[in-house]
Amino acid sequence: MNFLNSAWNSIDASTVINCFNKSGFCRKLSDSAVVEDTDESVIISKEWQQIAGTNVTFSDYVDCDSSLFAFQQSSLKEILEQHQADANQEDNDDDDDDDKEQEALPIPTLTAALEAMDTVRRYVCSFNVDENV
Repeated sequence: MNFLNSAWNSIDASTVINCFNKSGFCRKLSDSAVVEDTDESVIISKEWQQIAGTNVTFSDYVDCDSSLFAFQQSSLKEILEQHQADANQEDNDDDDDDDKEQEALPIPTLTAALEAMDTVRRYVCSFNVDENV
C-alpha cells in the first residue's frame, strides 16, 4: 500500500488523463464511429466471400453449431452415482485432513499478525528503489 501511495502521489493528474485517453477508455462516440463499424462489416463480408467462395454467409458459418448442445444430458441414476462417488472421495479426503489438523500451527493473534506485516513493510521499504521504476 505504501508503494501504491507513493506512486500515486508522484504523478500528475495530466498523466492519468493521458493514459486513459491513449488506452481508449475516453473515446467519444460519434456518427463517424458508427460509419466505421458499418464499413468494417462490409469489409469482413467481402473478405469472407473471397475466402469461402460459396453462397454461405459469414453469419451462417459462425452460427452453424448454435443448435448443438454444449453440455451432457445425464440421467438421474448417473447423477446420483456421480454424487455418491464425490461424497466417498470427500470422506477419504477428510480422513487425510484429520492427520494434518493435528500438525497445524496455532492461529496467530491479531497483534502478532499486524507485527508481522509491519516487519515485512519495514523490510521492503529498506531498499532504495530508483524513482524511474
